[in-house]
Amino acid sequence: MSLTLSDFLSQLRFPYLFLLTAAVFFLDVLVPDLVPFADEILLGLGTCCCRN
Repeated sequence: MSLTLSDFLSQLRFPYLFLLTAAVFFLDVLVPDLVPFADEILLGLGTCCCRN
């Protein structure tokens, strides 16, 4: 029942869009901003929407 990253990405409709939004999300988490957690929440929701 082990699912590798390539297996997971092959099941997605837009795998590159998912990877791009996930990368931007993780970069955004590392960089401090003026409104805490607002953009992190939006990018996280966007990443989840790209997954479905």
